[in-house]
Amino acid sequence: MKKVGRQSAASAEQTRLTILREALNLFSEQGYSAVSLRAIGERAGVSHSLLRHHFGSKLNIWKQVSDHMHEHFRDYIYQILDEIDAQLPAPERLYQLLIRMMAGLLSDPRPLQLLKDAVSQQGEMLDHLFNDDRRIHEQMESLFIDTQKQGLLAEFQLKELKWMMLSWAHAAISLTPLLEDSVGKTGNQAQLRHWQIFASVLALKFGLNEQNIPKINDLEELAVDCPCPYD
Repeated sequence: MKKVGRQSAASAEQTRLTILREALNLFSEQGYSAVSLRAIGERAGVSHSLLRHHFGSKLNIWKQVSDHMHEHFRDYIYQILDEIDAQLPAPERLYQLLIRMMAGLLSDPRPLQLLKDAVSQQGEMLDHLFNDDRRIHEQMESLFIDTQKQGLLAEFQLKELKWMMLSWAHAAISLTPLLEDSVGKTGNQAQLRHWQIFASVLALKFGLNEQNIPKINDLEELAVDCPCPYD
C-alpha cells in the first residue's frame, strides 16, 4: 500500500510540473492576458477541474511559474559570480558578469518574456516579480564602485547598465525578424551576432579590448550548469 501511495504522490507531482511547464510556455508565447486556464489544461493534457484543484486560479499558476523562473535566473547569476576569476580587475569581472547574463537571457528568453508581461500588466504581477536579491545587488554594486574608482563608467549609474543589458536582450527577442534581416543571419547565429555586438560596444565603455571578449561559436558555450526546473 505504501508503494502505491508513493507512486500516486510522484504522479501528482509530475502532473503539477507538467502544468507549470506548459503554462510557462504559453505565458511566454502569448502573454498572460491571452492565456486561459482551459488552454493551459489542454496543453498539459489535464482537466479544468484538476487545474482548479492544484492551483485555484490562473494568477496562482503565474505566480508559481514566475517564482521558479526568478529563482532559476537568480541561481544562474550566482553560478556566474562563483565562476568569474576573483583575481581579475573589477572592470573585467563586472564586464564578464554582464555579457554572460546577456548570453543567458538570449539562450533562454522566458524570464525576460515573463518580465515584459508583468510590466505590461502592472499591479500585483509586477510587484510579485520584482524581488531584488541582496547578494547579487551587493556584489554588482561593489564591482561597479571599484570600476568607477578606476575612472571608468563615470557617466553611468548601475541601474543604467542593467537597463542597457535588458533593453538589448529584449530587442533581440521581440524583434527577431528585424535582427535576422539586419545581421544577415538566422536563428541562434543571429542571436550570437547580437551578443557579439553588445559585448564589443560594452567593452569600449569598460576600457577593454578584443582580447577580453570571449570567442565563442554558440551562446551555450557561456552557459552555466543551472538547469531550469521545467526542462
